[in-house]
Amino acid sequence: MTPTEHPVAPTTPDLLNQDDVMRAIIRSLNRKEKQIILMYYRDGLTMKQIGAVMSLTESRVCQIHSNVIKKLQVHLAGTEKMLKM
Repeated sequence: MTPTEHPVAPTTPDLLNQDDVMRAIIRSLNRKEKQIILMYYRDGLTMKQIGAVMSLTESRVCQIHSNVIKKLQVHLAGTEKMLKM
């Protein structure tokens, strides 16, 4: 093996099947959180549009979205930590 042919160790994202991780994360969300995440990321609605659909203010949708993102970061950090064990 030449110096340029060193095998590359897989990174944490390479070890995880993204679909499985996303399914697990989405299962951890409540109904309102799921709806907001799906409408925003899958359907491409704005926070204002989501608010109109769900009878919430744009500000409240933004708050819920931010809380979900924080929750996901904690969940992913825990998953990464478990993989390093």
